[in-house]
Amino acid sequence: MLSGAVLGLSPAGAALVIGGCALGVTLRFIARQHLQRASVFCLLFLIYVLVSGLLFGGFDSLSQSSFLGWIGNEGRVFLYYWPALFVFETTCPSDRGVTRVFRWLTIFVFMNTLVNTATGFSTFGTHHAAGAFAAMLVIFNLFRYGKSGNWIDLLCLVMAILALLGSNSRSALLATLVSVILVTISVRRIKQVASMACLAPMAIGIMAYAFPYQFERLQDAANMNTVYAVQENFARAYASNSPIEVAKAWELSETISLQGNANLAIRGYLFGRAYGEFARSPIVGIGFGRFNDIGRNFTGTPGLFFPVTDASFAAPSDQTAHNAYLQILAELGLLGALPLLALYCVMWRGLKHAAQNAPDWSKTGRASLICVCLMGITQHAFGAPIYGLSLFLLAALSFRKAQLAAS
Repeated sequence: MLSGAVLGLSPAGAALVIGGCALGVTLRFIARQHLQRASVFCLLFLIYVLVSGLLFGGFDSLSQSSFLGWIGNEGRVFLYYWPALFVFETTCPSDRGVTRVFRWLTIFVFMNTLVNTATGFSTFGTHHAAGAFAAMLVIFNLFRYGKSGNWIDLLCLVMAILALLGSNSRSALLATLVSVILVTISVRRIKQVASMACLAPMAIGIMAYAFPYQFERLQDAANMNTVYAVQENFARAYASNSPIEVAKAWELSETISLQGNANLAIRGYLFGRAYGEFARSPIVGIGFGRFNDIGRNFTGTPGLFFPVTDASFAAPSDQTAHNAYLQILAELGLLGALPLLALYCVMWRGLKHAAQNAPDWSKTGRASLICVCLMGITQHAFGAPIYGLSLFLLAALSFRKAQLAAS
């Protein structure tokens, strides 16, 4: 959690924290000659990303940018998992220590939202980043308050909810709501679900009054014209053997349907393009980093093995499919998706089995994993570091706490 807080103040500080996590994991492995199962699958995924980039030219974009510029965009997946790996392999902080950090972080994020200076902090430079952090804080403070009943935890929960509403992230708001409801239903707390349902109209009213922009974005997304545009653009991109390649996603607005919400309509085209590229190279994908590139040349047998061999411009940009599942499948194929799926399965089973020994950490971790997966529908939540420094890190911490409680 400290890494996320540091990232909000200084990219250089964040780099030092992530580097320290990588060094700590390495030294721990050298000392013990042993890794947790979750760590093994996590590292296998990173190793496959590395191999894919080497074999299929995904690192060609390094020649178009400095290493720091590349690692902050296309190569940022290599920063994502190290804080969680550090948590998997080391002794966890005490519950009291974790709570103190979260209270400080909740105040920090709330004040950041309150004074409307999000662009002044690298962590909250986008509404997606602000939403991911706020979602993490809502989930932690909600289950923390459910356990303690402490007025301080209630106050933190209220601040976290306000920060989430003020983040302007539709995906974060909806994913948090759904993940909390699903976990609450799974533990048969039907009264709590009913209470949330009763409070929903009040929350909608507060959003419409205090956060009109967020409210309008949600209304705009719930539009049948948007649905039709997404479907049309998806079909067009999927069916095309030569889909439109652009340096920035918004450049697609000149050539595709923009009915309803233009932001989501453009995503429809990116979804279709990514799915089409996975369908043509399902085993190994088109190669790590190749989704960004322009003027790509493919080789092999379409429908089986059809990676990119080179491109006229190997772009180091952070443009993605805006869908974590399609991004992984398109670039890395089934071979790349399997270790990531195994990692999530190991974490989910561990958290579920801990429901008796560590019920609060079990609920917190499962809600965090669900939230990451839901936000992955509209963002690259398996590769953008902000998710690794927020929701996924909270899930890893919960998983480790559950492990220790069971031992």
